[in-house]
Amino acid sequence: MARSAVLARPAVTDHWLVLTVRELADGTVPGRRIWLRGRQTCQWAMLLTFAAPNGAWQDLGTARLRPGTEVHADLRYYPGQPALRALIGTCHADPAPGAP
Repeated sequence: MARSAVLARPAVTDHWLVLTVRELADGTVPGRRIWLRGRQTCQWAMLLTFAAPNGAWQDLGTARLRPGTEVHADLRYYPGQPALRALIGTCHADPAPGAP
């Protein structure tokens, strides 16, 4: 599904806690998986991004997401059962240290 089609889907707004970031270096294109959990919704989400041939990451907004940080944002999910893979739509605040 195209990125624009995913971004047109309904948003899930929450304070998303970054649980883990995993670098994917085993493929031909470097990738990164970021696992999140919504504080109010308790929903899981996985952001998947790849580096371009010049080494720049496709989604620069995810570069500041580190384990233990939290971001107030709208996520939009790719279709799936269960829906896990998501894209960040609107960020309502910069990432900050997560609340305990």
